[in-house]
Amino acid sequence: MSEDIKKGRGPTCPQKSLAEALDLIRTVFEKAGRSKAKPAALAGIMGYNGLNGTALRTLAVLNQYGFIEKDGKESLSVSDLAIRLLHPVDETQRIQALRESALKPKVFETLYNDGFHHASEDAVSKHLIQSGFSEDSANGAAEVFMQNITFAKLKENGIKSEHAPNNNSMPKVSREPLPQFVWPKPADQAPDTFAPPLPMVLGELSLPLENGKIIRIPKMTEEDFDLFTETLKLWRHRIVIKPHQTKFPLQATWKNKDFDKPVKIVAEMGIKDGVRYFQSEDGTGIPEPELTFAV
Repeated sequence: MSEDIKKGRGPTCPQKSLAEALDLIRTVFEKAGRSKAKPAALAGIMGYNGLNGTALRTLAVLNQYGFIEKDGKESLSVSDLAIRLLHPVDETQRIQALRESALKPKVFETLYNDGFHHASEDAVSKHLIQSGFSEDSANGAAEVFMQNITFAKLKENGIKSEHAPNNNSMPKVSREPLPQFVWPKPADQAPDTFAPPLPMVLGELSLPLENGKIIRIPKMTEEDFDLFTETLKLWRHRIVIKPHQTKFPLQATWKNKDFDKPVKIVAEMGIKDGVRYFQSEDGTGIPEPELTFAV
């Protein structure tokens, strides 16, 4: 583990989000401009009663984002980066300054270069724990990192850190690639059932159905959702079951833990405990999940 990451477990990993730090440096600039000031004076401007532990941690946050710089041995002043962010000449400069400050902390730059800005907050936290962070530190760092990614619009394609990726800065852990939603095949190739859903990194929703089954739907962009719903409409006639229109008898295979047995289904019995039951020719009630109907 590199020294940067060892330090990242402590004070060099910001404990406040970029948005919070920006509000603080704005207050400092409005009251002190770019004047040289002692740390205690800056702490007082931000509302702290002296240079206590909380004030020192806040000054550390401003330093980690590049918002203050040393001006002499004991004095500090608002940095050029902070000025570009507070008073940009245009929106492009403001976004560039946001992105630069968001990735100033070494840990955040490393996470970004390793692609974790597209992962979930939970995945980031677990990766940091595997990299040597305590659980509390990892949870806090992951939360701040994801807030900064959103605030600085760093999920957009084509955005890169100003530094080259440091592949040795964190121990590598096995990560599954981001899942791609697999759309149903054309009608002439369509399977009778859908394949099991891919493991999700960004999260998924579990939707219980009336028959007791559960389908899992991955979280997706608005464009993908529109395409998904349009596809469901096209496949409605293959998906929707209309019991009152079902023509019995039906040939099926009854599959349970003890046997696979051909059966003739003569009627639908209804739903019990969320599971649909069908009646076989000999009067047996069989739960739908144990039946495979002949096509």
